[in-house]
Amino acid sequence: MNDAVSRTLLYGGGAVVVGGLCWLGFFREVDADYLTLLNSATVHAQLAATIPVATTDVSGRELRARLTAQAESLLVRAERQDPQASGVWQLRGWIAANDARYDDSASCYLRARDAMDVSPADRRRLSIFAAQSCSNAGRFADALALVEEGQAQRSGDELLGADLFRARLLGRMEQTVDAIAVARGVSAAADDGSRVAQEAVSVLAALGDFAGAEAACAHAYPEQPVRDYHVASLKARSGESDNAVRLLESSLESGHPQVRSLLEQDQELWVAVAGESALQRLLEPTVSMPAPGAGH
Repeated sequence: MNDAVSRTLLYGGGAVVVGGLCWLGFFREVDADYLTLLNSATVHAQLAATIPVATTDVSGRELRARLTAQAESLLVRAERQDPQASGVWQLRGWIAANDARYDDSASCYLRARDAMDVSPADRRRLSIFAAQSCSNAGRFADALALVEEGQAQRSGDELLGADLFRARLLGRMEQTVDAIAVARGVSAAADDGSRVAQEAVSVLAALGDFAGAEAACAHAYPEQPVRDYHVASLKARSGESDNAVRLLESSLESGHPQVRSLLEQDQELWVAVAGESALQRLLEPTVSMPAPGAGH
């Protein structure tokens, strides 16, 4: 979403955007085909989503509700044009998820999944969307069933990503041993340095398997200083404060720019571990002294 549009929507100026959409012909009944209506509904839904669902601003709530209602009106018209297409129900699922209506969202995604025009790959993708909504609704067993029903057809990163989702769900169902086994398997199978390998570290740490997460860092972060930083942060989270600080200092001494960036992002963690003054000392830039006689 364009930043200028987002700023306009907060909130009174949103009426200008809505008026502009009307002027451009988004609401014309004449000559509107399925894709035009679906694209127009998508624009309205995206604009509505820029306003937080829990906003306390009255004009913001009213504008969000109006944009959502207009999106649904366009979807009704699109559905009349092509009752068998999945796009209408997929967008309805997205809108419901953004409204925190997760049960409705899951139902819509399943309607989209079962439409006539859905490829096997899209069917698996929509099952994952439905599973995410089920999980957000607290229906973990339903979510797990949706993920597992397509696992035999997945491969590569799609399979590994679904397995990480399975691990999270098993953890939320308090099946921690099984969850850890799945996440460790993903770490072992993922390509070195890949996004999946890095996500496996996060999942293992969230499951409380800090030893497994540290081992997974070897696959996730090929560069030693960056790997050392992530291991240090894991030690900090697991209560090994002294070892964490020592490893952090070592990784900072490398001068790797990503290490400093990560430290700045994780300041709250390191304040809790080392204290404010120690963190500020670590964040102080290193000044290189000129060689004797330099500049003369």
